[in-house]
Amino acid sequence: MKVSFQGFGEGIATFEASGEIKPGVPVRLSKNGTVAACSNGEVPCGISVQARGGLVSVQLKGYARVKCGASVVIGWQYIMGDAGGKIKKSDTGLPALVVDVQDGNCGLIL
Repeated sequence: MKVSFQGFGEGIATFEASGEIKPGVPVRLSKNGTVAACSNGEVPCGISVQARGGLVSVQLKGYARVKCGASVVIGWQYIMGDAGGKIKKSDTGLPALVVDVQDGNCGLIL
């Protein structure tokens, strides 16, 4: 892609991590101040950016890159967790503007 959305409107907060959370996966609130990686069908609150020492930085708004299933297309849609740390298109969930989809990855604005 010749244009970049990186850094657009980023909003990142630090949470405690419930279990191992890798960067770039959708996460959900699991209890007060704590997030866990989304399983298939769970609605994310954001995308993990970095995890260290039992804490995880979560991007709650702005442009993010994430792995996605084949159901994700460009345009406004609702997303939710899919197997393997991916997102998928849904009838309900977290609203997102998907701006590009390529090779199993997508760029979206939360």
